[in-house]
Amino acid sequence: GIVLPCDPGQWQVQFTMVMDIGPGKYSVTAALHTQENHIEQCFHWMDGAASFEVAGVMGEMFSGLCRLRPQIAVKAAQVQA
Repeated sequence: GIVLPCDPGQWQVQFTMVMDIGPGKYSVTAALHTQENHIEQCFHWMDGAASFEVAGVMGEMFSGLCRLRPQIAVKAAQVQA
């Protein structure tokens, strides 16, 4: 649901979200596609874009799956000379 700029140049995309997830090792996959899933028209896919580990939990322990709801911002990247 995000409209991306079509102008030439480099763009920075920022994802902000509450990470209410359990302890463990995680990796992030990023994809740029036109539909709700990556099957239709996938322009770019990057496995292992980032990785991190959650070492503990504040509050009650839980198990199960989660649904992350990121806030997404797109802006022109500052190109360093």
